Amino acid sequence: MVTMTLREVCSMVGVTRRTVQGYEKEELVACTGKNKYGYLLYDEDAVKRINEIKMYRDFGFSLKDIKVLLASSEEEYSKLMSKRLDDMRMELIKMKANVTRMEELIANKQN
Repeated sequence: MVTMTLREVCSMVGVTRRTVQGYEKEELVACTGKNKYGYLLYDEDAVKRINEIKMYRDFGFSLKDIKVLLASSEEEYSKLMSKRLDDMRMELIKMKANVTRMEELIANKQN
């Protein structure tokens, strides 16, 4: 079994130590042991879980929502993901409209 220290996991996944500690506090992931120096160790499954949580965070889910998502049935998972996707699409529409408005404001200031 391959294990990595918290520092190695953070470097590989692209998260901070505090982020992983937050995941642990919410009981989304746990270290799998400690080495002889007392450093926390994480196995491949824990690293996969951290990557998965990071992906859901990138999608805009809260840690509370991720906890529900990870424990949900396939049907509930699909519903939650579809709802978030709809929300993201609406956010994208609003963002595009704001970009257009901002471009217009900039163009008007330059004239």
